[in-house]
Amino acid sequence: MSKIDELKADIDTLPSEELAELFRWLSEKEWENWDKEIDADSQAGRLDFLVREAHEEKAKGNLKERALRFLKSQTQSLRPAIEAASDHSA
Repeated sequence: MSKIDELKADIDTLPSEELAELFRWLSEKEWENWDKEIDADSQAGRLDFLVREAHEEKAKGNLKERALRFLKSQTQSLRPAIEAASDHSA
């Protein structure tokens, strides 16, 4: 039996409270990995197009100054914005 199969079998036996705790932990790990990817992409300039698009939309009057300042800020602050956007779209 592979390690993954063993883990799956163990997870199947967890009480609901512990399963919820595991899910929260895995979710946090996923966000940490996402943050690292976003930071690396930002440092490499792969997100610069977002700022250019924001400037274009601002020139058209479709973007508020506050949003533009946000896009210029460090990418580590993207996580709460993504979560908030997800909450509003649900």
